[in-house]
Amino acid sequence: MMRTAILLVVPMAMFGCSGAETSVPPPSPRYAETPVLLSPGQYDFELMSLKADPNHQVMGIFRFWHSRKEPIRLWGFGFQDEKGSWTDEGSVFRPRFEQFRRKENGQWADVPVGYCGTGAEEYAIQPNRDYTFLIPLWPFVEKGTAGVVVLSGTRIKVKSTPFQTAECQKIAQIRLCVPKTAPAGQQR
Repeated sequence: MMRTAILLVVPMAMFGCSGAETSVPPPSPRYAETPVLLSPGQYDFELMSLKADPNHQVMGIFRFWHSRKEPIRLWGFGFQDEKGSWTDEGSVFRPRFEQFRRKENGQWADVPVGYCGTGAEEYAIQPNRDYTFLIPLWPFVEKGTAGVVVLSGTRIKVKSTPFQTAECQKIAQIRLCVPKTAPAGQQR
């Protein structure tokens, strides 16, 4: 009996990957312009607290507010309700295509981040409303003394106020010291 083998070649572009990952969000089909950084008086984007996160080591909890007349659109996975379920609206938002800057040895530098086939979409962030943004801060757990997060959307870019990274490093170190087999409530 003769068997025939079939070699199936599937271009990576079919899955949203070009072979080279990028830290730049995909261009919006609505606008071809480069995103404009909002003026500091038009928004507030500040790290409020940190928490350990099993997937990202450290999750930053940021406060965000803007005063533009119309909603701004940012890339993300959506909103979460109080039970952690994903919704199309809300006040707790999980952005995507974050860009990070880290201060090391007195110099600011971009942190390279790769994105590929994430499933992110653009979401409307309404004016004059407080939001909580959940942003993984893994780029700051090993290096740097300060950090900044930059988010992009349709024609818009926002940058967080600089924050100290020592607490990120501390939380990550404590999390790494916890045995994976420790029962709930008995973690050190």
